[in-house]
Amino acid sequence: MTETKKEPTDFKQLFIQHYKDSKSANTARLYKSGLERFERWYGKTAQQIYEEHRANKATGNPMLVRYFQDVLAKWNKYMIEQELRDRETEERLKKENT
Repeated sequence: MTETKKEPTDFKQLFIQHYKDSKSANTARLYKSGLERFERWYGKTAQQIYEEHRANKATGNPMLVRYFQDVLAKWNKYMIEQELRDRETEERLKKENT
């Protein structure tokens, strides 16, 4: 008897499964981690974000379609600022320990 894989219906699981199937396992882990971090930052699950974006696109309203581009720009800014803070903290700790 052959075992059949249950196809995930959750957007997040579909996304992760795609990377498990087409890329390395490490890439899938990194994408999953990044997606979970984005979910925490945005305050919604990947499924909710996906459905929100689909609904915005369905309206045909360019401002709603653009909304998610603005969200991604804010996320990018947040990640850059977080990286800078992490580096500054690391440098400060090195100086304190020398």
